[in-house]
Amino acid sequence: MDERMHMYFVLAFLLLLSTLPLSHSQPSDCKDEPPYNCGPLSNISYPFWAGEDQHPPCRGVNSFHLKCDYGTTSIQIGSHSFTVKDINTTLQTMRVVPTDLVGNDVCSLEIGEDPYESLTPFWYPPSVYNISIFYYCKIPSPSFKCGDDNSTFYKGQVDDLLKQYPGLNHCDRYVQVPVDQDVRFKNDAEFLEKAFSQGVWLNYNVPNTDNKTSQSQHFNMNQISTTLISPKNS
Repeated sequence: MDERMHMYFVLAFLLLLSTLPLSHSQPSDCKDEPPYNCGPLSNISYPFWAGEDQHPPCRGVNSFHLKCDYGTTSIQIGSHSFTVKDINTTLQTMRVVPTDLVGNDVCSLEIGEDPYESLTPFWYPPSVYNISIFYYCKIPSPSFKCGDDNSTFYKGQVDDLLKQYPGLNHCDRYVQVPVDQDVRFKNDAEFLEKAFSQGVWLNYNVPNTDNKTSQSQHFNMNQISTTLISPKNS
C-alpha cells in the first residue's frame, strides 16, 4: 500500500512539473528573441527592450530601455533623455540626439551640463570629434550671431582653444559638444543646426545572454563596458 501511494505521489509531482511555464524550466538565449518595432524604428532586438513591464521574459539592463511613441523613440541614459534616430544591432551602434536639442536653433539652446557626459554603457566611436561653442563674445569675426551678440565655435576642446585664442576668455559662456564626422565641418550656424539634428553615433556592448533574466537575477552593469571615451581633436 505504501509503495502504491509513493508511486501516486511521484506521478502527481511529475504532472505538476509539466504544467509549469517552459520559460522557467528551459533557459533561452535572448539573442534568439524576434525583432520588434519601437516608434519609427524597426527591426530592434536585444539588448534593447521596451514596455512598462519591469520584469519582461527577456530584457537588458535599464540603460537599454526604450520608450516608444508614434513619432519618436527615446532612451534615458543617466539623467538625460535622448531621441533615438537609428539603431544598428549588427554593428552595435545607436545614433542619438539630446531631446532638448531636437527642434531648437543654436541661439535658443540653454545647455547646462554636457548632455553627453556619463553615457555608460555607451561610448564614442573614432568618427566623433569635439566642437566648442562660445556665446556672446567680444570678437570681430563671429561664426554666427545671436541677436546682436557675436558667437563663434571651433573644432577642438575648450581648454586648448582658450589657450590658443585668449580672446575667447571674454565670452559669456561656452559648451563642448561631440559631432559626427558625417557632418562636413563648416564655420557657420547652419553647420551647428545640422550637427545637432543629426546627433552622434554611440557604440555599445551586448551583455551576457546565457539565460533570460528574472526578478531574482538581472544583468549586472559590470558585464558591459562602463567607459565613456571622450572624442579627441581631429
